Amino acid sequence: MILHLMMRTTQTERPFFQPLAFHSPAEGDSFIPPVVHHQLPNGMVLYVAEHHRLPVVGLILLIKNGAETDPPGKEGISSLMMEGLLLGAGKRSEDDIALALDSLGAPIISAAGWDGGWIKAQGLSGDLETIMEIARDIVFDPAFPSDAFHLLKERRLGALKNKQQNLSLVADDAFESVLFKDSPYGHPEDGTIPSVESISVGDLRSHYARIIHPSKMALAIVGDVCTDDVVEKATHLFDQDKGLLPKEGHNAFPSPEASGRNVHLFLRPGFTQCQIRMGHLGISCDHPSYHAVKVMNYILGGGGFSSRLMEEIRVKRGYTYGISTSFNARRRPGPFVVSTFTTPALAPEVVTRILETIENYRNSGGTKAELESAQGYYTGSFPLGLETPSKIAGKVLETELYGLGLSFIHEFRDRIRAVGLEDIHKTALSCLRPGEATIAVVGDLEKSIQAWENLGSVEVIQDKESSPPV
Repeated sequence: MILHLMMRTTQTERPFFQPLAFHSPAEGDSFIPPVVHHQLPNGMVLYVAEHHRLPVVGLILLIKNGAETDPPGKEGISSLMMEGLLLGAGKRSEDDIALALDSLGAPIISAAGWDGGWIKAQGLSGDLETIMEIARDIVFDPAFPSDAFHLLKERRLGALKNKQQNLSLVADDAFESVLFKDSPYGHPEDGTIPSVESISVGDLRSHYARIIHPSKMALAIVGDVCTDDVVEKATHLFDQDKGLLPKEGHNAFPSPEASGRNVHLFLRPGFTQCQIRMGHLGISCDHPSYHAVKVMNYILGGGGFSSRLMEEIRVKRGYTYGISTSFNARRRPGPFVVSTFTTPALAPEVVTRILETIENYRNSGGTKAELESAQGYYTGSFPLGLETPSKIAGKVLETELYGLGLSFIHEFRDRIRAVGLEDIHKTALSCLRPGEATIAVVGDLEKSIQAWENLGSVEVIQDKESSPPV
């Protein structure tokens, strides 16, 4: 999940992080510098880490409200608002911002995830103060010009229309819509065509006023810097309220209720393949068995060709080219999802075999070889996620966003190593519930509707906005 040239399109990034708890390093660990925590008088949190390997710096500003705050009927507004911050700020127009940052070779993006919004920039450490000034204006003094917003909205609508031809993306949204229903996670982060059409620049400004406040922000700066200098600059630039009042941005969040296994068939004529998404409510980022769940999921479907489902569904049976599972942990429990694709005729059989494989895994647990493979992957790949100043800044802000605290960074690998076969079995039993699976299938399914009735209650949905591929 990363840094690009300034985002001036309507493409919305998925969250670029997986939640990991960590803290400043103990002596002897060279891949993480010490992290200093500081709070500004206005409530804004500041993290600074000196990383002197190269004369570069990464800056990420976190807003602790994301797409879950989108009001009903205005889905996608948080994403549009974060992109809209780059349309002009302070005395700078959109082009002024782009030219200023391009001249510094400092790419910047602004985007929203489910639980937070992010402004991310990187550049030479000598240019840090200028980058900080631009970031300050972007977040505290956005212009939201009407003409530029109209173009942004048109680009977003065009992207949403194109998205309708990507069956994989359609299936992702369809699954979450039926899993989460009317809860704040029950809509696409980038909105829908009707919801985006309804959003005005006035709506954008009102949403900004509702969810943006310094006490809901955190800033991380990592790189070839002096901590005391950064604290002084940040206090000077960011210690302001601008008359904004803190307001509760989060919507009511009813938990989806399990109601047995159910199948939702989204009819999309003209496609030769169908996309399958199936799962149920998963875990939050602060789940007490987070590390065990990661290892357990790697064995089931998160480990590529070494996973149980890949072996059973692709290698052994040849039903698909790829299958994976994930626990998308968020501030509140996110989805556990199995993702794959096949032909419409084979889809009911594929789902049956997936359910059988999950049930067998729950009954038997993992093997020693599978456990060692999963542990080797996570302990080996963990430092790779902390190679650059920007990656370190992102990890720091994950702990802030999810209330994990600046602790246990070194314990992450130790906790992965501490997961045992009994832990895998326990988490498989508690966190995998095939009897409660929500199954969403998107494709040309009209001829196979009857075959799905053996798997659960069936709902057939004809999307009026869909059209056959061209």
